[in-house]
Amino acid sequence: MSEITFESVLTQARQLPWLERQRLLRALDEEPETDQKKPHPKRVPWKDRSREYQWLKDHAREYVGQWVALEGYQLVGSGATAVEALEVAKASGIDRPLVVQVEDPEGPPFAGF
Repeated sequence: MSEITFESVLTQARQLPWLERQRLLRALDEEPETDQKKPHPKRVPWKDRSREYQWLKDHAREYVGQWVALEGYQLVGSGATAVEALEVAKASGIDRPLVVQVEDPEGPPFAGF
């Protein structure tokens, strides 16, 4: 019996019709990681940030040059650095805030570069 190798499996997988390849990819993605040294990366679900962007649109002038952490239409942290803003948000129990540096809405784009 011949040995199964990555190359032989890859060659066979490339011969599959497109839909079958997609099915194979999904099945492999769902397979638990067997190598304990390389854990499967945690998937982060998509999050609608439209309320955070609306807050920025409405309040940017108040925080020009600062870093802000936002959750929904709420400021949950701010500071001179992204780390400071994130620490304040995390301390209040916010897991995944949007953290951005506020630019002057009247100024040129990318003024810091």
